[in-house]
Amino acid sequence: MTPVELGIIGGLAGTLAVLFVLLCSVCNIRRDQKRSHTTGFAVSREAPRTMPSISDISQLS
Repeated sequence: MTPVELGIIGGLAGTLAVLFVLLCSVCNIRRDQKRSHTTGFAVSREAPRTMPSISDISQLS
């Protein structure tokens, strides 16, 4: 393969990778907007705390 052919293949692969990342980010943004629109509040990216820890319980009393 000549350097020109390698450059063309690399350029196409890079372009496809960038398009894929942009498509994924746009889909995630739209999904978050749809979810926040249906629930009425924005979805937090933090993990929800399901169970209080023992230190939290001991501080209450």
